Amino acid sequence: MAFQPKTEPGSPPGLHSTTHINFKDLSISELVSVLRSSYEVDEFDRVEQELVTRDANLKAEIGPLKVKIELQRLATIEANEKLKNKEKEYETGKKAKESYESLLKKIKSEGLVGQNIFWELKTMNDALAEVRCVLEVENDGNKNALAELRSKNLELESENCELKQKLLEESNAMAELRSKVRVLEDEKVADKDALATLRIVNCNLINDNSRLEALVKSFKGKIVRLLEDGTKLLKRVETEADRGNHTSDPSPLQRNEDTHHFLGAATVKSRRKKNNDAPSESENYKDMSIPELVSVLRSAYEMYEFDRVEHELVTRDANLKERIAMIEAKEELKKEESCERGEKAKESYESFLKKIKSESVVDKNSVGGELKSKNDELKALKRKWVDDSVALAQARYRIGVLEVEKVGYEKALDALKMKNAELEEEIEKNLKTIEELMVENCKLAYEKGSKVLSENI
Repeated sequence: MAFQPKTEPGSPPGLHSTTHINFKDLSISELVSVLRSSYEVDEFDRVEQELVTRDANLKAEIGPLKVKIELQRLATIEANEKLKNKEKEYETGKKAKESYESLLKKIKSEGLVGQNIFWELKTMNDALAEVRCVLEVENDGNKNALAELRSKNLELESENCELKQKLLEESNAMAELRSKVRVLEDEKVADKDALATLRIVNCNLINDNSRLEALVKSFKGKIVRLLEDGTKLLKRVETEADRGNHTSDPSPLQRNEDTHHFLGAATVKSRRKKNNDAPSESENYKDMSIPELVSVLRSAYEMYEFDRVEHELVTRDANLKERIAMIEAKEELKKEESCERGEKAKESYESFLKKIKSESVVDKNSVGGELKSKNDELKALKRKWVDDSVALAQARYRIGVLEVEKVGYEKALDALKMKNAELEEEIEKNLKTIEELMVENCKLAYEKGSKVLSENI
């Protein structure tokens, strides 16, 4: 019965309400009629969705039905093949029976059924029985040989699985050792570079220390000269004080100016230092004041080399981590490939075993040839395992050598660090000595100036 939608009162012809309709209970023709009688988009979408759902369900049902039909077709083909074989056997038996009956009729008609034919048939029957016994013995021997070959094949398969497991473990260990060797080689190169950098820094520190020692010696000489100048100035002040009774007052003023010149020499030169840059290494240290020389000492010892070395080491560490991540990714890919190869070999062995089990009559020579090929493959795997073991031992020995070298480099690096620390302590001591000498020089100058002023007063 076709679907007839009800017309709402007051609605134009052809406009029907389908709000309360269950589309799942309708047929395709009814759904099409709903589409034709509806002017609303949502109704059309609902019908379209229902049609799409039905189409998907039908396709999902068609798939298993196709598989079932294909299986039935294969079963029919197999049944037809069996029927043909049975028909052939029936025809063969029928022909044999007809030939036997014709032969029997011929013998009866010719009257040849006698004692001689009976004994000939009996001897032929005995010969056939002997041949049958021999064939049965050979069949039993073939069955025993096949059972032995199957047991041997199982043993070889188990041994092959064990060898594959060992080979996988050794390959994993070999990969880990190779990655460790690469890491140690990279660390060795990095340690060599860091050692060379520290040696350069050590040489720079030694040069700075020798230069500071020379500056300290020059400071001591300058202090001695300043003391000598102070004693000379004191003597001159004393002689001028003795002459003060016979001369006018400008001499004290001159003495005060000399004293001011003596006390303010460092101040004037320090102002000159503020206005100008620090003196270069080509300038003469004898013409510098003590504050200027101290500033030279402070600027001579810089830590930028250590900052550069630290930055270089951080960069190399980041590069090493990135390379290690890449190597681990490559090793994972290699492991997956080896697992895939092992799965393929396992599948080939399983297919070979199924082939042996499925065959009712197995040729001994072909099975022996296949087993021989499998044995050759197992021997090749054994040789590869031995080679990998030797390579693994060599890699372990190389790792030991690299670790010993790394320990030596670490000891040399620690020695250089200790030497650098000692040089830094010596430089700090020299700076402290220079500051103490400068303070003593200022004190002496102040005492001399105050003494001269008191004597003038």
